[in-house]
Amino acid sequence: MPKVSVIIPGYNHEKFLQKRLDSVFNQTYQDFEVILLDDCSEDNSPEILRSYEDHDKVTHIEINEKNSGSPFSQWQKGIEYAGGEFIWIAESDDRAELTFLQRCVDKLEKHSDLVYCRSVKIDEHDQKISDEFWADSLHPTRWKNDYTNDGKSEICSSLAYRNTIPNASACVFRKKEKLFTEELINSRYTGDWLFWVNYLKDADVAFIGEPLSYHRNHSGTTRANKDPKSLYIRLAERMRAIKSARTFCGKGRIRMGEIRKYKYLMKVISELKGDIPLSRLLKVIPVELMFYTYLFELNQLRYKKFYLLKRD
Repeated sequence: MPKVSVIIPGYNHEKFLQKRLDSVFNQTYQDFEVILLDDCSEDNSPEILRSYEDHDKVTHIEINEKNSGSPFSQWQKGIEYAGGEFIWIAESDDRAELTFLQRCVDKLEKHSDLVYCRSVKIDEHDQKISDEFWADSLHPTRWKNDYTNDGKSEICSSLAYRNTIPNASACVFRKKEKLFTEELINSRYTGDWLFWVNYLKDADVAFIGEPLSYHRNHSGTTRANKDPKSLYIRLAERMRAIKSARTFCGKGRIRMGEIRKYKYLMKVISELKGDIPLSRLLKVIPVELMFYTYLFELNQLRYKKFYLLKRD
């Protein structure tokens, strides 16, 4: 059996698929199988995948006749097919440095269960957008250096506040059973956050501070959906992950001293208040977070007035 199972799930990523495949098959570490999954793409992605039917690394190609509606059902299917000890979910619109897999396996073989690295944001033309890493807002330097941590500490210090593992393509993890819940499968936007929380409840984590993965931002990603309905669903899914993490850590209600770590959520809530009734918002967020959002808005208004007075 190969050491690593590389799962490449995709949907309508014809434009980026070949670069992803090249960055997998040309890895310096070669003890892996490849599982190719397509969720009923409407572009030329299925034809590209079929051209790999005879490749000696490819063990499965499955092209759905109907879209599943959830990227995480594709994750589940790929992991069920996987024969390797380690799993790499290499999303079809991302790419990686050719040393990525070797660096991650080296860490995993030193008794970590999940390894991830810093990512670089790129656009649809492979141009760098930013060196900013989503987790940096929690701590300005922690994710710029290698570290190891036990899973509970990682959840309670980081994942209880934001998805500090923002790019699944930057992760390799040890295969485990019973990783998927119905709640996770039904997620559309941030099921990965809930996946990491569930996974690390009884696992250790290692981080590589060098950027070895390229996380693509383009109009076809779910992150690009900014309409109120999509933002509301994303908010609800984020709160489910936060609730799972906080419950596991015994944190209880969100305290005043923690609100800085949820500032990004308060901005979203503030935007949604004009489009989503308060009663609906309170179905997915705790009442104290709504209260803190009102305080956040008040402070923003005071700052704006102070700025205008100072300018005058």
